[in-house]
Amino acid sequence: MTLPASGPIKFSEVDVELGDTSSAMLRLSQARTLAGILSGPIHMSDLYGKSSFTPHFFTSSTSWTSTQTLTLKVLVVGGGSGGGVGAGSGGGGAGEVVTTSTFAVQSGDALTITVGVGGNLGGRGTSSSITNPRTGQTITGVAGYAGASLHLGNGGTGGISIGPSGQTFYGGVGSSNGSGGGGAGASGTGNAASGTTPGAATALYPIVINSTTTIYIASGGAGLTSSNTVGNAGLPNTGAGGDGNSIGGSGLVVLYT
Repeated sequence: MTLPASGPIKFSEVDVELGDTSSAMLRLSQARTLAGILSGPIHMSDLYGKSSFTPHFFTSSTSWTSTQTLTLKVLVVGGGSGGGVGAGSGGGGAGEVVTTSTFAVQSGDALTITVGVGGNLGGRGTSSSITNPRTGQTITGVAGYAGASLHLGNGGTGGISIGPSGQTFYGGVGSSNGSGGGGAGASGTGNAASGTTPGAATALYPIVINSTTTIYIASGGAGLTSSNTVGNAGLPNTGAGGDGNSIGGSGLVVLYT
């Protein structure tokens, strides 16, 4: 379970959260570890909303069986898409970022986890998802959309991404000089090309997993100039779009509290 977010907290509740019996002697060092306060004053309120659950990062498709009854947070990132094909192509769009704080599991629930793959050149990635068959709850992050290729001397437009609140972020436009636009990412719309300067990659998007861990995901890919023949692949397990003429990065699923 997770400790209450407000009101009184009993020592027995902290014992159970730490995996002990409700009548076990609570050590200050254990409470400090759970609260994330390793020195100085500590108060019972520092334990509000804390959990001993260790975050699980899934970087490939699998199944996972819970040993606890919890309401978890979930992060699902779809696969990033590839950039357009060839010189002057646009960057790929990042995979969708979806979070929820209401994913309920019981001990023995076997979850189905699908981690999307990155898209090939000019191609879309695949979606990521997590499903609890007992409750029927499914959380899905769709893949980004691929960047476009150079067309009639104009740089390719960057790929589209679906933002964290379900909004559509469009890729940046290419230029008449043959430079491609940047792909959209979870942080916003793609960057447009200007003259012979291609659209830059979209910034990484931060997600706070706990007091000590922040991860950075779902950047859109950069465009290429008319003379560039290959860009950088999207980072694996971030849902990043690939640069022009490069593949996208695979997705990610995280369970945390």
